[in-house]
Amino acid sequence: MDYYICGHSHEYDIYNVIGIFYTVNKSSRLENKCDGVDFVSSEIIGDECITTLYENKRIKDVNVLKIEDTVKNAVKKSCYVLLSKNLNFENPWGTLIGIKPSKIPSDLYNQGFKDSEILEIMQNKNLVRLDKAELALNVYKNQIEILKNSAPNSCGVYIGIPFCPTRCLYCSFPSFLIEKYAEKMSDYFDATEKEMIFISNYARENNITIETLYVGGGTPTSLGDCDLEKLCNLINKYFNPSELKEFTVEAGRPDTITKSKLEILKKYGVGRLSINPQTLNESTLKKIERNHTLEDFYDKYDLAQQIGFENINIDIILGLPDENINLVENTFENLLELKVNSLTVHTLSIKRGSNLISKLENYYFPNFSDMEDMINLSMKYADKMGLRPYYMYRQKNMIGNFENVGYAKKEFFGVYNIQMMEERQTVLGIGAGTTSKFYFREKELLKRIFNVKNIEEYISRIDEMIDRKKKVLEEENLWL
Repeated sequence: MDYYICGHSHEYDIYNVIGIFYTVNKSSRLENKCDGVDFVSSEIIGDECITTLYENKRIKDVNVLKIEDTVKNAVKKSCYVLLSKNLNFENPWGTLIGIKPSKIPSDLYNQGFKDSEILEIMQNKNLVRLDKAELALNVYKNQIEILKNSAPNSCGVYIGIPFCPTRCLYCSFPSFLIEKYAEKMSDYFDATEKEMIFISNYARENNITIETLYVGGGTPTSLGDCDLEKLCNLINKYFNPSELKEFTVEAGRPDTITKSKLEILKKYGVGRLSINPQTLNESTLKKIERNHTLEDFYDKYDLAQQIGFENINIDIILGLPDENINLVENTFENLLELKVNSLTVHTLSIKRGSNLISKLENYYFPNFSDMEDMINLSMKYADKMGLRPYYMYRQKNMIGNFENVGYAKKEFFGVYNIQMMEERQTVLGIGAGTTSKFYFREKELLKRIFNVKNIEEYISRIDEMIDRKKKVLEEENLWL
């Protein structure tokens, strides 16, 4: 579905709204209406937004919307209403695209709006379905205490270890097969140490409190014992885990976890782990190329508890290839028996960078109705486990345009996850492919600085990576 724009500059918003209704969005902008066959026209004339749907060069339907707040919102809303009517589909999140939904109730709450008013605004302005608006509001209300207790002069640190033993079928993250980079590991640690030195020195000299430290990937536990201990040593050298609110390590792949690695993590002060089977169905594990069995997961989860880890998050993905509602229920029944304290439920996002994108025709994927049943089932089981939704985010290309939700018992809420998603605190990234988010409290603005993804480039350009951060920190006072 192509598009034509006249009288406004919100091309990105039109493109994304069209993407809600088409699984594979290959839209392009038309320079002239006469060039189009099947397309959407979005025009601003006076105080009205006029959106027209064309089929075979003929007008099929028109929606006229008076601009009441912003042109941007009118453009999105008018296009959404037109396509929703003609394609007979209502997106549960309405016009919201690429946004952390709980940020809306957060902003409105801080402006003094009441719960009922927030729900009404989300339904009328953003066309969000009531149950989703309630979910966003509940997530924010569960975050309030942690957000309020965050010091103004604080930040989080993310350390990226972009290595994995193999690549999962659905994965689109920047990750590299660890066996191919064994000879580069020492150089990689030297480069990350330079970033650690810069950040720790800056924090100390400017009285900045580092509240959380998150080691993600890739799969950090794909490192061998010596390299993992070296990493933990560096972290302890430049950041004091005993003073952190939270120190998390992703031990995502059960096939990378050993007793000795867990003992190393415990020894160096790691308090929160994430062990992620993604499903508790053996047949699916093979299809998504996880390289571990259910027995591996249960064994490693039990081992982590024996070693003393109480705060263990488990990631599950809904919508995996060939998984129906019965298989999903089997996963949650087994999680219920485990009595988990922390659970993140993802909706499968089909990304161009994944191996899955070229194999879609080989598998069954749930339709919108089936996906919604799975989402509702996950919420029911989270409630049975005594877990509350405390953070949430959405991605493009998610099946059914749903959401990812983190559930936990209150004492196990992930502080880093909340701060990262709410974007009310600066988070500094260390390592290849990481992103630093600089939060300007006074201006309520966010600036992103990226580290290069390629390992060799990251190592050779490490001084440039540091200078990028240094420039922002020296030119702007983030902690006013």
